[in-house]
Amino acid sequence: MHTELHSRYKNATPEKIFEKLSEFSKTNPAPARNRAAVYIRKSRMIKDETAYSPKEQERACREFASNEGLEIIEIIQDLDRSGRNSDREGFQRLLRMIKSGELDYVLVQYLDREFRNGISFIQFYDFIQNYGVQFLSVNEKLDTRSFTGRFMLFVLAVAAELPVWAASERVREAKRARRTKGLHNGGYRLGYCNGLCSTCSDPNGKDFCPLYGGPDREESCRGRVQVPHPIEQHAVRLIAHKYPSGMSAREISNFLNDNLFQLPQGSQHVKFRTKGVPGSYPPGPFRPESVLDILRNPFYAGFVSHHPTPDLNMNDNIENPKAARVGVKNRRTPDELHQGQHEALIPVELWQENLLILRNKGNRVPNGQARERKRAYLLAGIGRCAECHNLAAPGHATHLRGTPNGSNKRVYRCANLT
Repeated sequence: MHTELHSRYKNATPEKIFEKLSEFSKTNPAPARNRAAVYIRKSRMIKDETAYSPKEQERACREFASNEGLEIIEIIQDLDRSGRNSDREGFQRLLRMIKSGELDYVLVQYLDREFRNGISFIQFYDFIQNYGVQFLSVNEKLDTRSFTGRFMLFVLAVAAELPVWAASERVREAKRARRTKGLHNGGYRLGYCNGLCSTCSDPNGKDFCPLYGGPDREESCRGRVQVPHPIEQHAVRLIAHKYPSGMSAREISNFLNDNLFQLPQGSQHVKFRTKGVPGSYPPGPFRPESVLDILRNPFYAGFVSHHPTPDLNMNDNIENPKAARVGVKNRRTPDELHQGQHEALIPVELWQENLLILRNKGNRVPNGQARERKRAYLLAGIGRCAECHNLAAPGHATHLRGTPNGSNKRVYRCANLT
């Protein structure tokens, strides 16, 4: 954390700090009009919370505006959005209104509703000064029409970052402790559930799982350890065993979507489906990408993994926030593997075999050109797929390509298959 802070503020020399403070000492002329926009932000929406709810923020700002004789022309909200950068739809709308000369005041309940990023807030304050707009904070009594208000603005803007850094460190440490104990981080994972059947909220629980509403499963340790889902686990095992037999990810996904399956210990036929994403989209059909994710995931072989994640990024550009994003290369390959407490669905050897096949299929040099082939595939690019030949259309490949498929045999498959 100390290194990250140093890298952010290494250019903030004493001379530049004093220069900034001298700008705060300047008295800005009062706006000619009293048009104000109330800005409301909430990073997490928690049910029944009232102390810092959007309604409370709006009430406090309206009361202040009434006492100060300000005319509120817009209420702008960013709900479920972090204040550590400017990548917020409502905030960007606020900037556009300031640019177009529609506002004289920006009104918030607390300074940290605008930002939890000191440098970004100072940039924002410079921005509104250029357009003759004043910033007012209700509960902190920050009135930028006075020198004291501008000076406290600078101090509190930097202090508002502290909760962000502290929360980031605590979350990282908590997740690190869980994975070293063999416990998973994250939510739903196809093939597993939390075992809390009596209060099940799994997307594939009600009307799908035969254990739904029953007693909690003891092996889940009250939901701490993921346990095999009665139905989904068989889809995962089927995927892992079909791939080394020569089927592609697309063929496997079509196979799962187009057929009903009889479980080992049941007479009823079921149709497998994904978990979907709770709150975003419901369970549905398999796609080649979801099949490949299952093949790569070491969790199914009994491991808890950690993938490369970026450090807390407080870099920002208030008018172009996407330009300040920092990506991480090769997030697909884990940098840590720990033996998990959960039950493995497939043998480690099978998981490693599938990874080898995937690596052989995607073996490319950095410049995008294929490596020198070790085998000659005489029909590659010449032969045509019998099924796709009559479906020829712009962008629809019909030729065959050669692949070792992780074996020592020459295999030809349609270029449309993954």
